[in-house]
Order: sequence, then C-alpha cells, then structure tokens
Amino acid sequence: MPTVEDIKRIAEIEFVDIVKDTSQIDYKLRIFLINNSFIDVCLSQRLPDKFGFHWESKDEKGTFYRYDNFPDKNWQRVEG
Repeated sequence: MPTVEDIKRIAEIEFVDIVKDTSQIDYKLRIFLINNSFIDVCLSQRLPDKFGFHWESKDEKGTFYRYDNFPDKNWQRVEG
C-alpha cells in the first residue's frame, strides 16, 4: 500500500503543472491545486488498501462543488 509520502511525491512530481502545494497531517494529505481547489487523500488506518478521497472547489459566483468517495450516513436521505 502506498504511504502518504508516496502520494505526496507523485502529486508534486507527476502533477507539477496543476499542484500548487501539499500539506501532510498524520495519514491525510491535502493537495492544493492552482485553481484554488483542494483534494484530501486519507489512507485508512484499519483497512489495508482503502482510502478516502475528497475534492472541493468554489467558483467565481461562490458556488461550492464537492466530491467525496466515502458515503456519509448523515446525508443518505438528501437527494442529489
């Protein structure tokens, strides 16, 4: 399984044209993109080879866009 350091290295080297910066906190890596959005990659501490992926962006009008691959039970009843 890749480590946070592996993912950080890939982001900073392979995607240098769109990655502005990265910040590591324990098992989570935040990747700041040049369009002022960010991606969080969280490696599972309990399940091997599992991760969480979260992307968030805000456009010029203030509208938020968000993608999260981990289902949140609190929002199951909200229609998309």
